[in-house]
Amino acid sequence: INKIYSLVDPFKNKMPSSGSVYTFNGSNTPYGSDLIQTTPNSLKVEWYLNGSLLINRTNNIENFAFEDFSDGNNTLVMKVIDQTLMSRSYLPDDGYEFFLSWMVTKFNLCGDVVDQYDYRNSFPPGSGASQPQGDDFDWTEWSGPTPSSGTGPSAAFDGNTYLYVEATGHLNAQKAIFATGCFDISNLNKPVFRIYHHLYGQGIGKLEIAVSVNAGFSFTTVYTIEGNQGNFWEQAEIDLSSYKSPYTRFAITATTGDNFQGDIAIDLMEIIDVCPEVRNLTGLVHNHSETFKAINTLSSTSTANMGTITYQAGTSVNLNNGFNVKQGVTFNAQIGGCN
Repeated sequence: INKIYSLVDPFKNKMPSSGSVYTFNGSNTPYGSDLIQTTPNSLKVEWYLNGSLLINRTNNIENFAFEDFSDGNNTLVMKVIDQTLMSRSYLPDDGYEFFLSWMVTKFNLCGDVVDQYDYRNSFPPGSGASQPQGDDFDWTEWSGPTPSSGTGPSAAFDGNTYLYVEATGHLNAQKAIFATGCFDISNLNKPVFRIYHHLYGQGIGKLEIAVSVNAGFSFTTVYTIEGNQGNFWEQAEIDLSSYKSPYTRFAITATTGDNFQGDIAIDLMEIIDVCPEVRNLTGLVHNHSETFKAINTLSSTSTANMGTITYQAGTSVNLNNGFNVKQGVTFNAQIGGCN
């Protein structure tokens, strides 16, 4: 997958003041029409005609995300992936082909796109993750209890470290945003997003999870939890069936409350297909009670280390060389598909 760009900063929601000139071929676009919507979703960028730029005017552009690459003829090709609120462009209605230019800077929205599943990440963050500059403060990578008493976890849920927001010094609705990298989940059957969160303390504000299908250019909030939830880790699971895209991305926002006992933490982020045709679990260590399913076959070389682990498949469960069940673990293998 090619790199994904935007002409606006999605987290600051504004155009840059200057940058490169992109010139779009209007192809006899009539007056009053929308330039982008009257062309295919692959746009050729032409810089000059006979050495001269025909028209050079500056327009604001809203909500425009794209991937760019070469078509082999030294011509930049731009594939539009979001054009919902593209600003309307007006060209003279005289039958000629004109060009329209914008002064823009490209914002790279994705790093390397993850396209191998099941995906698991116990923090520190994985490829492409970022802490955008459009919020009030940052998440902190941490190990052990948070500094303030009466709030925060005592340890990570999985592994040694987790991310948290320190409420002290950031009270009264200040926001911290953590943005993941991009994921291609377009070919998954039943994709879900899972993450563990910890909201403990009398000053807990709010945790929100939003999903994007255009590499982070725009987001839809799909999960919200507020207030004191107790001193333990809880799992949030979000069905992504309506958000399948080659450019799926997540933004996790913590909003602080009104006193210092408001630390919010997150750990163990997962993106899995809960019902693939075939599932291969290679070298995983199952440290928590989990169920893995497949429509046809499930094969594993993993270690069931803690809890209750269940494998369920429609035709066969294959426990290959290297599969191991530790003492005290309950392991179930079932023929039943994705019921």
